Amino acid sequence: MKPVSIEQICEWTMGEVVKHGNVAVIKHIAIDSRKANVDSLFIPLAGEKQDGHAYISDAAKNSCRASLIQKDVEIPDNLPDNLSLISVDDCLVSLQKIAKGYRELFTIPVIAVTGSNGKTTTKDMVAGVLQVKYHVLKNKGNYNNHIGLPLTLLELNETHECMVLEMGMSGLGEISLLSSIAQPDIAFITNIGWAHIEKLGSKEKIAEAKIEIVSGIRSQGTLVINGDDEYLSEKTSQLIKDYNFVKIGVSAGNELRALEIEEHPGIGFSFKTNLTGDMGFTVNHPGKHHLISALFAVWAGKHFNLNNEEILKGLLQFEPSGMRMEHISFDGRLLINDAYNANPDSMKAAIESLKELSAAKKVAVLGDMLELGEYGEVCHRDLAENIIEAKINEVVLMGNLTSFTASELVAKGYPEKYIHDGQNPERAAKILKHITKQGDVILFKGSRSMGMEKIIQLFMEGEN
Repeated sequence: MKPVSIEQICEWTMGEVVKHGNVAVIKHIAIDSRKANVDSLFIPLAGEKQDGHAYISDAAKNSCRASLIQKDVEIPDNLPDNLSLISVDDCLVSLQKIAKGYRELFTIPVIAVTGSNGKTTTKDMVAGVLQVKYHVLKNKGNYNNHIGLPLTLLELNETHECMVLEMGMSGLGEISLLSSIAQPDIAFITNIGWAHIEKLGSKEKIAEAKIEIVSGIRSQGTLVINGDDEYLSEKTSQLIKDYNFVKIGVSAGNELRALEIEEHPGIGFSFKTNLTGDMGFTVNHPGKHHLISALFAVWAGKHFNLNNEEILKGLLQFEPSGMRMEHISFDGRLLINDAYNANPDSMKAAIESLKELSAAKKVAVLGDMLELGEYGEVCHRDLAENIIEAKINEVVLMGNLTSFTASELVAKGYPEKYIHDGQNPERAAKILKHITKQGDVILFKGSRSMGMEKIIQLFMEGEN
């Protein structure tokens, strides 16, 4: 973060200094009192269990010399004389206002990425390609929400040349807020799927929420979408007149199209495009469903003047974020950790990725897909057909909703003896120990709260 003055903070937040210390400039924003230092502005946020205002004194003990404080909170006693306090209406909103104001100090291009599936992979691939030529800032881990994205923006400094920001949401209005803070020059929408259907109620509303990403686009901005997603294409068609509008995908009609696609089971895939001549691109990460993410990365590379060789280099260097089709070799088995999260689209894609793999036995350890509301039963029943088509030899099922998967498998003639009730991580790990051997492939996937990675840990530790 480059230095900003207390006066600038007050201007952005419409705050008032109610206690004067001796701080001159702010060089760091902290929401954790333990990470506050002499150059920090501490922003106390209210959490589910604790309010950050209780830690203003702790931040001061760590040499922090400036803090926000909400107008409805009493100033703590015994604060050091050198600590400045800025009174604001709402600390969270003030964090967002500071991030927006700070972002406006920079003219570097910003790419925003959203979608029901593949947004993290797209962010990582795009950033990886652009990093071949530029110094890129991207949000880490799950810093894609109303707190994480502002904190990412506040990491900007003069060395950065572009930003790639993933934007997540669970309801209407959230991406609009993030877009207004980040003010992207380019927006990517990967697809419209089932994620958040319980809260939003329909794909229509999900599309509405994702398309909010255009609300903050700067003048002459560009919207790039997955043109193979017919629903997304239909819902964004009216935006053609308002933005530079680009479609990418496999089908005819896309400006950037993938050609001569080849899958390399267990390794990755390769492809060419209609705009890059005979140049072939390779992604050494399994799952042909990541092709759209790779196309976004190719488009970004071309847009920012990378040559084909530089784009290829970036794709070859791609490393996915944790628990996303992560391959782990253990005791002669291949474990595929795709446990970060799950919805019907990503679950089917993960199962499909096993189809072409060579293995003595293919086992899928699947947990409930949550937040589907009234669609929960039908979506879990639909998995049965995918399991059979992918030639999965045995399944270990976790949770309540996967009981619908089990009953549908039986109805379709899948042998009951190959359907196992995991019940809990310990039992699931024990089952895997008994039914798998060297040469087998095991996929782990379920919603985040199912904690499927615990099964992997127990299985590898042998505590069963």
